[in-house]
Amino acid sequence: MSTWTAFGGPQPVNAIDQAAIDNAGAGGLWNHLNYRPADGTFVVGAQRGEVYRFAGGAPLYVSTWTPFGGAQPTVVVDLAALDSAGSGAAAFNHALLRPATGTFVTGVPSGRVFRVTSGIAAWVSSWTPYGGPKPTVPITDATLDYAGAGVPWQHLLSATPLSGMNVLTTPTTASRVNVSWTRPITASALSTFDVRWASATPKTTFTPWQYPAGWAGLTGTSVWSSGLAAGSTYCYSVRAHNLAKQTGPWSAARCLTRPLDDRALAASAGWVRPAADSRYYASTYSNSTRAGATLTLAGAEVSRVTLLATRCPSCGTVGVYVGSALVGKVNLASATTQRQVLFAMAPFSYRTGTITVKVLSSGRLVQIDGVALSRT
Repeated sequence: MSTWTAFGGPQPVNAIDQAAIDNAGAGGLWNHLNYRPADGTFVVGAQRGEVYRFAGGAPLYVSTWTPFGGAQPTVVVDLAALDSAGSGAAAFNHALLRPATGTFVTGVPSGRVFRVTSGIAAWVSSWTPYGGPKPTVPITDATLDYAGAGVPWQHLLSATPLSGMNVLTTPTTASRVNVSWTRPITASALSTFDVRWASATPKTTFTPWQYPAGWAGLTGTSVWSSGLAAGSTYCYSVRAHNLAKQTGPWSAARCLTRPLDDRALAASAGWVRPAADSRYYASTYSNSTRAGATLTLAGAEVSRVTLLATRCPSCGTVGVYVGSALVGKVNLASATTQRQVLFAMAPFSYRTGTITVKVLSSGRLVQIDGVALSRT
């Protein structure tokens, strides 16, 4: 206690040996006092009227009594003892600034358990790593949600706000996709997200990151990305903000590719390109039964190729090349006819060259609908 003012002036006191205070809880004769308040103790800072609950030797702010079923008994203390807790001065060392490492707390009413390490509370998704359930101190969810947000939430530090993009389906024939990301359980709680994107084609490098105004400050965990151009690769990245007003780093990118239409490839002799048909990607396709017939695209920069083609009972076989290297052979024969089927080649080292789709069979139908070329 640094001042009587908070208590309306001097109060009656009992004189005791200072050593009993300095050595409280040290064992033997000194165990008639705890060095710090017991976990679960409620105190109220006299000057500002803020209520705190002790956990791991530190006071954690209680913003509402509701989770505890109403007001609980409290001990009035000098607020300086809380604000300066653990500051190094002997008088203030009977409370820690932040809970001791290894302290478990439970957010109420959510029931989520967190473990404190170096002042940061991390969500415990399972007790298994700790050998089973451990004792916890119930505190308000808000204490965790606003960790590190300044007075009176300063008795916990905030974890860096992090999020990550969810896996995207690639390649995709859709021109509009739903892009989503994670919302981890953290203290401080994540509040909003920003999303950015960049794109490339088989012949052009990635654009600078784009930051759509409508993709900033998002409270949800998904957004629609529209107008995806055929043949392009799109990459997305997210960053999170939390209730402590911190901004996290941009996440690793997740990417998807839309196939080029078959008409984007140059056709050799032996191909037929029929009239528009809505059953096919971009309503077009290319047919051949001639061995050695090719579809080509020069100057592509790729590390992955996916063929978009038709499977059928009378269908044949094609080879896919980058430059002179065969990167995949596809047997299109099937018991039933299936259109817009994607055939992914195994990834290979990034290279530049002419993409060639070559008919390897003779007298059997090869029906090519497109090809997806990815740099990533």
